[in-house]
Amino acid sequence: QIKSILKIPNKKKKVNKSSEKKTPEIPLRISTMMMIKYQGTFLVCVVLFTFMVDFVQSKQRKQNILQCPPTSNCTCMEYNELHIQCPRYEAHVFVRIMNNNKVYFECDNMMGNEYVLIPEIELDEARFLQVMRCPLPHGKSIASYLKNIRIGRIRFFQFVSSGVNQNIPIEAQHFEGLGDIEQFDLRGIENEIKELPHNLFTSMENLTWVRIRVANIHLPVDLFAPLKNLEFLELGHNKLQTLEPGFLRNQQKLVHLNLWGNSLRNLSKNSFIGLEMVRELDLSTNNMEKLKSDTFFHLVNLTEINLSSNNFSSLPARLFANNKKLKALKLLENRVPLSLPNKWLANLNSLTTVYIKCELQNIPEDIFEGSHNIEIIHLANNAIENLPENLLVNQNNLRELDLTGNRIPELYDAVFLGCSSLKKLSLTRNRLKIISNYSFKPLSRLTHLYLNDNQILKIEPKAFKGITSVEFITLENNKLNFQNGEEIIYDGVSIKTDTGPFQSLQRLEYLNLGNNSITAIFEDYTLMSLKTLNLSNNQISRLSTSDLESLTRSGPTIDLTHNQIEEINFAQDMDPTMSAVNVLLDDNPLVCDCRILHFIKHLKKISGSKIESNSNIEVSVGNLKCANPDKMADRFVRDINPLELICPLDNIQTAKRRCPNGCSCEARPEDRHLLIHCTTTVDINQLPIATDTNFVGAELNIGNGNLTKLPTISKSPGYSNVTKLFANGNRISSIMIENIPNHLRVLNLKDNNLKQLNDSVIKFISNSSYIEQLFLSNNPWQCDCKSLEFMNFVQKFRQKILDYSEVKCKDGRKFNVLKPSDLCSDDNIFVIIISTITALLGLILGGLVALYYKYQKKIKMWLYSHKSCMWLVTEDELDKDKRYDAFVSYSHRDQDFVADFLLPELENGTIPYKLCVHERDWTPGLEISTQISNSVNDAKRTIIVMSSNYLQSNWAQWEFRVAQSHAATEKRSRIIVILYGDIGDINKLEPDIRDYLKLNTYVKWGDKWFWEKLKYAMPHVKSSERMEKLKGLTKTSIKNFLLPELENGTIPCKLCVHERDWTPGLEISTQISNSVNDAKRTIIVMSSNYLQSDWAKWEFRVAQSHAATEKRS
Repeated sequence: QIKSILKIPNKKKKVNKSSEKKTPEIPLRISTMMMIKYQGTFLVCVVLFTFMVDFVQSKQRKQNILQCPPTSNCTCMEYNELHIQCPRYEAHVFVRIMNNNKVYFECDNMMGNEYVLIPEIELDEARFLQVMRCPLPHGKSIASYLKNIRIGRIRFFQFVSSGVNQNIPIEAQHFEGLGDIEQFDLRGIENEIKELPHNLFTSMENLTWVRIRVANIHLPVDLFAPLKNLEFLELGHNKLQTLEPGFLRNQQKLVHLNLWGNSLRNLSKNSFIGLEMVRELDLSTNNMEKLKSDTFFHLVNLTEINLSSNNFSSLPARLFANNKKLKALKLLENRVPLSLPNKWLANLNSLTTVYIKCELQNIPEDIFEGSHNIEIIHLANNAIENLPENLLVNQNNLRELDLTGNRIPELYDAVFLGCSSLKKLSLTRNRLKIISNYSFKPLSRLTHLYLNDNQILKIEPKAFKGITSVEFITLENNKLNFQNGEEIIYDGVSIKTDTGPFQSLQRLEYLNLGNNSITAIFEDYTLMSLKTLNLSNNQISRLSTSDLESLTRSGPTIDLTHNQIEEINFAQDMDPTMSAVNVLLDDNPLVCDCRILHFIKHLKKISGSKIESNSNIEVSVGNLKCANPDKMADRFVRDINPLELICPLDNIQTAKRRCPNGCSCEARPEDRHLLIHCTTTVDINQLPIATDTNFVGAELNIGNGNLTKLPTISKSPGYSNVTKLFANGNRISSIMIENIPNHLRVLNLKDNNLKQLNDSVIKFISNSSYIEQLFLSNNPWQCDCKSLEFMNFVQKFRQKILDYSEVKCKDGRKFNVLKPSDLCSDDNIFVIIISTITALLGLILGGLVALYYKYQKKIKMWLYSHKSCMWLVTEDELDKDKRYDAFVSYSHRDQDFVADFLLPELENGTIPYKLCVHERDWTPGLEISTQISNSVNDAKRTIIVMSSNYLQSNWAQWEFRVAQSHAATEKRSRIIVILYGDIGDINKLEPDIRDYLKLNTYVKWGDKWFWEKLKYAMPHVKSSERMEKLKGLTKTSIKNFLLPELENGTIPCKLCVHERDWTPGLEISTQISNSVNDAKRTIIVMSSNYLQSDWAKWEFRVAQSHAATEKRS
């Protein structure tokens, strides 16, 4: 022992425990106990030492079992269990020892005594011993095979013959030496073992458990007589045809009798005589066709019986009359249709479980009468066509009812009236069409309801109102759409509500509505406890945050896979404090256009996508792909960029088409841009205006259209909003500033006929802070001295010119290698030098007159106001063909200022001017945009009455931009700004107006020099040239006399006056027609001014035509 503890190797290794000497443990402990009297400290050491010795010995015993003993005749392997094969070569005996207590002994064509080669092994106990495929030893016990495997005790013995004992009869001596076993299992194949000796169990009186499975065997009458303690007996699969009376009469302790898989016939009450203690009886799979009513008369303690898989066509009514303790019945897989008698299971107060599956078409209404303690009834997979109304009356203890797989078309309102304790109800795979308001009303404790795989079209609104405890409902594979809601009569009016029946189910955790015809998510899915909502395989076509909002109360997982969802709108905010909703969306025909923008941004966690407020939506898209439009088809949704999501600008609901003819227009809400693609060769007159479409810019593609010129800002409203212009593949030969929108970022001019860009265009592009990309290749660029500025521009801005390496001269030279000397000869350079020197001299001369120019404005103002030296301040001959001195641009709300102050002073003053005012001088019927352009072009100046009203008028601002563009084109100051009233912080104005006011002077109303500054800014003309008095708007007579008398007199009239009552922005011709049509009379103030006004004459003609049409004055 000391050597073992100290791991000192023995001189000779001990292999088998049988060859080792017993360790004198007891004397050691006695000596230890004697030492206790003398020394306390030594006591502790010795006790610890003793425990260590015991532990090591125990460990060695276990290790000896699992370690291969030395042997030269056999092969031994260890895998946490022991495998021995003998002989070493061509083994015929196999031993496997598992967990130190399971032994498997198997033979393979063992011809002699090869088992003696097994090395010696010792086991204290074997819970299980199997001897398999070994021949029965002649005149010996099977125990002889275990000669070298010494087992202290065997509890379970199994002998599997497997066809090796065809001509060897079994004898009692074969099982001698197994007297201690408690369980015996004998197995063989058909016709191998034909008979068992009557004294087989004489030496095995301790058996409590016996199983015999030997096909087609004869059992002696007194075979089991010695087994006084037998509790379990299985004689299954033996082809027994009869049970002799008294066959088991001495088995007073037998509890379980299993006779399955035989061919028993004509069983009678005497077949079970003496088996009063049997509680469990299995007669399944015996091909029995009938039973007598008293067959089970002696089984007074029977609690469970299995009659499955027989051929009963009927059974006697009082079959269980004497089995009052019966608890469970199984009658499954009957092989012929079965008809059950009335009251067949009646008055069995101990009955708790019933399983019947026998192709029943009808079930008696009183079959369970008086059996009030039934807890489980399974009638699944029969052919029941009608569920009797009183079948379950007074079944107050029923907890589980399975009616799956029948043909029940409807449920009576009172069918569950007595089932107050029912918790689980399955009506799966029936023919139900309607669930009424009352069928489930009594089931207040129901927790699980299975209604899937029916033909349910309608569930009445209050059908589930009584089952408030339900937690689990399956309704998949039906025909529900929930569009046949409750009809409510309110105040004599019928009101129909499209809601589902789930509102009262506040404990519901699982709801399966898959594979129905549901088209929307209704509000009553919003249950407090819902964890799973399956709406897969339905007809839902649209999903929005409002559909999911109320579902966040419980945070369920919602399965919307395999629907018809085309649109997902996540634009609406949700309460971020609510629970998270997990939505499954795979396999839907999603239309990937602008309507799913917020969904895509939410999916990608992009800022500004409502993600902060909608973070409680968790989306699982799996392999969800786009179905439409064609260019997005089969794209994974997870890969979509928000900038790819667009929608048509106009659709069938659009009242008025906004897209130009010959063009297609799409909206891209991610960056609020319009995408306009025009294929027409006709000039584009008007594009959608940003203020009308709520978009900030546009991308215009007019490529490959054979155009010769680009649109202009002044003549093409909406063109100023273009940020990307694709004009490649045309025949454009020149570009002006007016062709380039102010906020243009991308300009594609590839494949045109451009030879040069003028200096103003180069300067505009160079100074623009917006332009990011230019395309200029494949144009016949002119390369000479005049192109130096263009060459410098191209080379300086090469990083923005994306096709820089391909920009070439007409003769093929590339701009990326050009030098100034390549464009100009030496003579030209000399001219340039002389010109430069001349320019420097001009600068010096200019400096000499700097003092004059420093004060010239005040000098000219004084001279002009005193009509002196007019030659110094008059305009040149450039404006001689212009009709007007100035065009007055103002908001209609500032008309009083214009009519009462501005026009009288300028038109009737000392120097009379000819002014253009839209109310008086515009041509009736012409488009407003054309009128604006004509007025600016025909006037030497444009007077802007800049006020808060002006800044709110779209048309007024348009007039400003046209005037600004015109002045830039002529490179002359044409605009006079009158600051009228407070316009707020200039830095917050539109960029073009803000920049103009910062870079130019303006005249402010109320300034003491107002009229002098204004007239100085006007064209400088002599008074002799303006003797004709120009007519202005005279409003004082109307405002001071006519209106007060008619509107505020004794009989007040309601009048329409254009400067007060017309709609801003509407065409004047339309305003006139609307005013005449909406008035009972038209008052004409006929004066000399009236006769000189084209618009006034137009009003007269419209009124005259209207009167003639109505034949009234």
